[in-house]
Amino acid sequence: MKLRALLCAAASVAALPFVVAACAPESNGFDDGNQAQEDDALSATARAYVTLRRDMRKCAAPMCGGWFAKDVNKKNPTERYVSSLDFGNANLDDASVAAVEGAPDGEVVVRAKLGPLDSHGTRALLVWEAYRGMPSAGPVSGDLFYSVAARDPQIQCFTAPCDNLTAKKLNATAVTSYTRTEIAINHPVQTSWLEKRAEVDDAIVVGSIVKGDHFAGGYEHVLEAHQVLVKLPEMAGPCPQFKLAACPDGQVRTYSRSEDRCLLPEACVPVAPCPFFLINCGDDWHSVSYTSESNGCPTVTCDPAWMYPEEL
Repeated sequence: MKLRALLCAAASVAALPFVVAACAPESNGFDDGNQAQEDDALSATARAYVTLRRDMRKCAAPMCGGWFAKDVNKKNPTERYVSSLDFGNANLDDASVAAVEGAPDGEVVVRAKLGPLDSHGTRALLVWEAYRGMPSAGPVSGDLFYSVAARDPQIQCFTAPCDNLTAKKLNATAVTSYTRTEIAINHPVQTSWLEKRAEVDDAIVVGSIVKGDHFAGGYEHVLEAHQVLVKLPEMAGPCPQFKLAACPDGQVRTYSRSEDRCLLPEACVPVAPCPFFLINCGDDWHSVSYTSESNGCPTVTCDPAWMYPEEL
């Protein structure tokens, strides 16, 4: 069957609008994937969010050796073969392009559409935005792909905390209000960085919305994130510059790490006995070591290794 015929087979599914009561947590629905009106599938006319899987078949390019693209949040998505990734519409540096092309299957999401048919009857995938996730993280069964935003203006509800964050299902129109984002990645990654990327810096969150802590009048609504794909290019900072005096004898300078991955100087504290054991970040991760503000001993945070291409 020709690719043109496959593209013309996509249809849209309509559902009832999804409504949220701003100050009544007990009436806040949970997006189970059935309440959204889905956009058209990946095509040559509409951009969609898709995951990528490398084509490992052995035949002559461009008929083989490209990628299979699959829409996120679709119940029965159809993989579409693309011969290459075209980043001409994306504002990405060489390191970011390499981070996309070198990613394991399922660890990248791109917002893209199909390019025109070429002389071989294949198409490139035209990329506008790219996101890469944490190594070997999520999703789990029932997870959806969301974009997250803060309400503007923030609402004032009768019983705090308020549902002042919204999660929009990608490739659809359903929006759910919730209280807070909880990073549930089984690795010592800096959660404050991922929370900010999710809630402020347009990262993609893969997870589900669940009831959290009970409070007077209702429950928190928590977006439990099993994967966060940060928008590329991912850069630390901008980080402030400091001129620091040396610590007195017998003391050491401590640091904290900001949500933008900047090391910020704190106090000078007395040197204390420290444990010899430090976290081993493991494969596909990069160790960031600094003196902890809590006890003056070395501490380690794990960043994805793909953010440090010069060391790969």
